[in-house]
Parts: sequence; C-alpha cells; structure tokens
Amino acid sequence: MVSPKAETKGSGDAAAIAAYLGKKDTFDKAALAFSQRYADLTEADHARFVAREKSMAVTLPAPPPSTEH
Repeated sequence: MVSPKAETKGSGDAAAIAAYLGKKDTFDKAALAFSQRYADLTEADHARFVAREKSMAVTLPAPPPSTEH
C-alpha cells in the first residue's frame, strides 16, 4: 500500500488524499481504532513507569551536621 502522501508525491493536497481514500469510512475507522489502542498502550506504559519509579524510591539519610562555624 502506498501512503496518501506518497501517492500525491508529497504535495499534501487534501483533494488528492481524499480521492485516494475514497468515500467509505474504512480509513477513518482504522485510524480511530489505532489511535485508541495506542492511547491505551501509552496509559498502561505510563502506569508501569510510575509504579516502577515508586518501587525504586530511595530514602536518603539526613546530611551530617555542618562542621562550619
């Protein structure tokens, strides 16, 4: 499959892209499904990242008293 942008030789011409995609909503539905799955994956990745960061939290000891007067 050639991307719409490649098909129009990189012009980004909206009419050419629309003609390439046709009148059916197949592409729209596929783009929506991909976007939703990607968002779900991103949220899950972030949750795992936050949980990992919390599990690796390090408590530093208090600094020693200053010896400067």
